[in-house]
Amino acid sequence: MVVVETEVLLDGPNGQWNSVDIPLTSFTAVNLAEVIQFKVAGNGKVVFDNWYFGGVAPDPEPEPELEAAPTPTAAADSVLSIFSDAYTDVVGTDFNPNWGQSTQVSTDGGELTYTSLNYQGTAFAAAQDVSGYGYLHVDYFATGSTDLGIFLVGGGEVEYLLTGANDQWNSVDIPLTAFDGVNLAEVIQLKVDGNGAVRLDNLYFGGVGADTTAPVITLTGEASVVVAGRCDVHGRRVPQQITGETVTASGSVDTSV
Repeated sequence: MVVVETEVLLDGPNGQWNSVDIPLTSFTAVNLAEVIQFKVAGNGKVVFDNWYFGGVAPDPEPEPELEAAPTPTAAADSVLSIFSDAYTDVVGTDFNPNWGQSTQVSTDGGELTYTSLNYQGTAFAAAQDVSGYGYLHVDYFATGSTDLGIFLVGGGEVEYLLTGANDQWNSVDIPLTAFDGVNLAEVIQLKVDGNGAVRLDNLYFGGVGADTTAPVITLTGEASVVVAGRCDVHGRRVPQQITGETVTASGSVDTSV
């Protein structure tokens, strides 16, 4: 047990009895639930009597009410939620996998809270295909943090720095294009690293990803296309062409005049 002691000076005059009620709040560093000793320090001669605890302890100061995270506005059927009271979350997610981190994790109060952060993972029960979404949304409230970043992990990991101010909620939609090098069809983990403390909420994938499907264009009239190539409505630069009244082309199409 670590012994902590706090001194209060007795400054009454010599040669007379002095009566004093010392508020226990004066002993700020002492665990009042486990007082094990008294100690008197000084010089000369002193006589004590009627040495006791009395009175009623004051009610503790109430904890300040924490500001809640912003309420998300994305439609429930348009998101893949990881952590949010506003949506139905992915089932089976481990918010505190044992990776040897020193971070302390809590999910109390509808928030994902990290204290003494160095790094912290979130592991899905199965890989998530997020390739059809456009962004990763996160609301975060950092305290005492000078370095904060979030990673997507899947076939590689990429970090995105969270640079919002401390001591306020920051809402950010991180484009999934920022995680170049991650296989978005098989995201298996998230990771946060940095320092200080951070409260997280409304962690979800939303939006619509970029459409990478090759366009299909139908040309009518006098039209020409090149198989597996570019097309020109006037037939220029078409060494291997298909010509007809209606031609459907898929891929890169040049319709310039």
